[in-house]
Amino acid sequence: MSVIIPMYNEERHIAACLRAMLDQDYPPGKLEIVVVDGASTDRSAAVVKEQFIAAGAPLRLLHNPGRKTPHSLNMGLEAARGEVIVIMSAHAAAQPGFLQMNLENLRRPGVDCSGGTLLNVGGTPKQVSIGVAMSHPFAMAVPHRYRRKPGFVKTAVYGAYRRKVFETVGRFEEDWTVPDDADLNHRLTQAGYRIYYDPRIQTRYFPRQTFRSLARQMLTYGFLRARMLRRHYGAVSWFHFIPPLFLLVLAGLAAGAVFSPPARYLLGLLLLVYAASAAGFALDARNRQGQGRIVWIAMAFASIQLSWGYGFIKGLLTLKHDAQA
Repeated sequence: MSVIIPMYNEERHIAACLRAMLDQDYPPGKLEIVVVDGASTDRSAAVVKEQFIAAGAPLRLLHNPGRKTPHSLNMGLEAARGEVIVIMSAHAAAQPGFLQMNLENLRRPGVDCSGGTLLNVGGTPKQVSIGVAMSHPFAMAVPHRYRRKPGFVKTAVYGAYRRKVFETVGRFEEDWTVPDDADLNHRLTQAGYRIYYDPRIQTRYFPRQTFRSLARQMLTYGFLRARMLRRHYGAVSWFHFIPPLFLLVLAGLAAGAVFSPPARYLLGLLLLVYAASAAGFALDARNRQGQGRIVWIAMAFASIQLSWGYGFIKGLLTLKHDAQA
């Protein structure tokens, strides 16, 4: 089994990521880890060398001067020797049993990719609150952040893939015109392969620590999802259109409010309804997970939805007409 980990400026998280993988109950001689550093400007590469390679860990460190994640992933695929390929983030840490349970699922008939759920963790109250928001459906959270029922799905996070999948559907899109994992999983299911979701398989994920960095992340996600729409029409769900439509309505009412009292009234009413909804769902999210601050959870909801929506609109407006059916 090969684990591919693209890395860029992950000095704070890469050690925890690698220790969690090396601590898995899996035969050491059958596991290889390929870390691909995208020209990090911090001590990420030094941590890998000094704490792991020097200690004899089954690990290789490759260097991607181009920095982009899809290039790093494809470099890792080129170097990997395992018949099962796991795509892991340097910003996450696999829980015990991660490798074994993925392998068990891949032994099931008709399973070509296995994935699990994310556990958002944080070191500060604000990071915890952001993680709580990201795990709630109101934040456009994808099912692997909250689903508790196993079964076949359309996409996976930190999936374990049979090598044959890449030989059939190809590798990651290197021009980064689409979200790399979503594009791969869409091509996988379109080719007749199947993805199995198992909530027992858990990975700790470290969300962004500030609302500014969260907004920047979500703007990128929205932008790439818009490009996904133009490339694969069936890969976008109806709920992806809610944030950009909401943002367009807000912008339209804000423009009309300059001249029209009714528009001012509607704008105020819409903002009040949204604030009340965000507060109510923030309370629900806090009660479900028993942590986080309601105000910060609500602010995280707004950061996620508005930034994602703006990114989606921007992606549509800047796209060339290169769609494929």
